[in-house]
Amino acid sequence: MYVSKSRHTATKGKWHTRPKYTVKLRKWGEPVQGRVRLFISGDKVAVKKTNKYGVVRFRPGLGKYDLGKNRIRVVGVPARAEGLKKSTKYRKVHVKPKLTRGQKVVRVAHNYIGHRYSWGGTSPATGFDCSGFTSYVYKKAIGKTLPRSSSAQASLGTRVSRSNARQGDLVYSPGHIGIYAGNGRIIESARPGVGVVKRQIWQSSPRFIRI
Repeated sequence: MYVSKSRHTATKGKWHTRPKYTVKLRKWGEPVQGRVRLFISGDKVAVKKTNKYGVVRFRPGLGKYDLGKNRIRVVGVPARAEGLKKSTKYRKVHVKPKLTRGQKVVRVAHNYIGHRYSWGGTSPATGFDCSGFTSYVYKKAIGKTLPRSSSAQASLGTRVSRSNARQGDLVYSPGHIGIYAGNGRIIESARPGVGVVKRQIWQSSPRFIRI
């Protein structure tokens, strides 16, 4: 029995990331007729009869998987006329949780740590100033267009307390803005010679804004 899997990971809420399984029952390279059972983390989720080529295909919904590691068990049961014993193969699939909007923002922001600071800069090619960085990341991560200046960005959305801040919220102090990365840290295009960094929030009383 041969088992192929289209992908090793999937993401909850993204149906197109569901792995596809192709199972072929064979004897000396020739098709074998029978049935194939598919188990995910111990639960039987599907049973199918092979086609005339000895092939079965599965693509279970993401609701059949647990978050994290899933053990896939494939059991091929040849028809009695084939005179063969059943066979078992194992595979693994890792299922990730669906990212929130804020987590998407932080994930994109991480990609630009180390880029240079440039006054008026709004892209990786030119470098970033503080508001150029936040506007670029928001647009790329979630398709949200932010105003160009830090003060205009701070006037958007909803102000939240520091204790209720979430990843992806904007962190504003007069003349400067960055992105909250969680755990008291900020990702920001800081200043010339420093560029885009991730570090502990250094402002004493910043404003947190949820877009």
